Amino acid sequence: MPGEVPPPAPRGLRSLPLLLLLLLGARAALSVVTLDGGKLVHVQKWEGKETTLVRELKDGKLILTLTMGNVVCTRTYEKAT
Repeated sequence: MPGEVPPPAPRGLRSLPLLLLLLLGARAALSVVTLDGGKLVHVQKWEGKETTLVRELKDGKLILTLTMGNVVCTRTYEKAT
């Protein structure tokens, strides 16, 4: 049912890549999310295009690096105190 959260994956399946089919407007995108050396790597593909989002913790901050082609954007998030 829409809006329901699925139950957690069995323990042995948590290390497998997470595959998502997302609807972006009127187009579909395939997303693969993996854990690689402490970094959460999210690759999205649609209509011959690809983006990669890498999330990692450094010095208590969440660093998000988004890459598409030769363009790289880095965002830094800090927890509010």
